Amino acid sequence: MKIGDSTFNHGYEYQGTVELLTVTLLTEQLNFSYGETLANNMAHASHGPAGCGKTETAKDFGKKLGRFVHVSACDEKFCCIDLIRIAKGIAAENTWVISDEFNRVGMGHITHFMKFLAEFMENRADKENGYFLTMNPGYAGRTKFTLDTKHWKINNMDTPDFLDISQLLLARNGFHNYEEIGTRFERIRYELRWKMTKTDHYDFGMRMVMHTVKSAGRWLLKTESEEQAMLSALMVSIYPGIRYTDF
Repeated sequence: MKIGDSTFNHGYEYQGTVELLTVTLLTEQLNFSYGETLANNMAHASHGPAGCGKTETAKDFGKKLGRFVHVSACDEKFCCIDLIRIAKGIAAENTWVISDEFNRVGMGHITHFMKFLAEFMENRADKENGYFLTMNPGYAGRTKFTLDTKHWKINNMDTPDFLDISQLLLARNGFHNYEEIGTRFERIRYELRWKMTKTDHYDFGMRMVMHTVKSAGRWLLKTESEEQAMLSALMVSIYPGIRYTDF
């Protein structure tokens, strides 16, 4: 497979019938960045808030290249030995790994692991190993550190293309009037995100969009009205979690 100026072998890893992400300008830019990372035998790091698609985009790229992608959810209990053991695991049949929320690991463990990973990737220059990090900067309890650009390709992710993604997901779930309904849904999501009380349990990001649209698709099987199906999905997915002070 050709990505930019680089060519990669398809891994032919059987994954069954898989769903790929909606193609947007952001995902295209990231795919080219992933290709450049692998071609230069580097590792990739994505920065951004929760729910912006850091992990899912990397997993989607692995599916396109037929590679099994292992996701490791990091936390404060991880040590450098755990990280090294996971990194060595990608040597088996060119498996890829994503260390999710990597900046939750302690600074001392990160420093030792970075030295190991740089040597490890250089020694496997003839292999198409993929090592990806995702980080949520600015959150409480996160470790601050810098990455060596000699060994790391870094991308900052902020806001997904909510409107395009919503409309395409609605179309895939059987909505004929997906452009208008998607636009109205995005307007509602935007208003809720910025006008509701700042509460931890509120989530008006991509996870809410995916959940609501899938629910709307199920409601559409029970009614002929697309507007009624979307309204029912909003009532089931969002209404129960709204605080009474926000009404």
